[in-house]
Amino acid sequence: MCNWAIKAAAGCSPLIELIQAEIRSGPLINLDETPLLVLAELSGSKRKKSYMWVFRGGEPKKPLVYYQYHPTRAGSVSAEFLQGYSGYVQTDGYKAYDYLDELADITHLACWTHVRRNFMDVVKAGDQRKSRKKGKADDVLELIRKLYRIEKKAKLKHLAPEALLKVRRAKSKPLVEELKALLDSLQD
Repeated sequence: MCNWAIKAAAGCSPLIELIQAEIRSGPLINLDETPLLVLAELSGSKRKKSYMWVFRGGEPKKPLVYYQYHPTRAGSVSAEFLQGYSGYVQTDGYKAYDYLDELADITHLACWTHVRRNFMDVVKAGDQRKSRKKGKADDVLELIRKLYRIEKKAKLKHLAPEALLKVRRAKSKPLVEELKALLDSLQD
């Protein structure tokens, strides 16, 4: 059965290349990797942690998703996929994606969930004190909550992309600018 799967995959390689090219043709690629336990490959152990890489992109109204198995979590996997791409790439805060910040043709976007998580950790650590005062991490979280509320309301209205962009420019952009100013003031 494994040989059948290998032959089927080889037969699909032209289609896979088209899917990859279509994902790279869009203005945005979402990128993530997740651990996957597999039977021993060439290592002597019975199970080994490998990774399933997920690339989502292409035409915004009809995005494609491509799953790529790889035995490593190294940034070279995403770098190879993104070769020749210019546009936006959204990832989590994993350090292997830091190279994206250095590429002139790519704008590296963060994930609000992961940004929020780090500030939640700060607040949780502070909550262990008996008399905790509201701090800057609380201020950041409140701004993120406001952004989430805007997105939730927009989602409930099933806005078209153009209308969603208009809402984000009018309501979210000032909050993001306020958040940036707050974080810039805390940089030192």
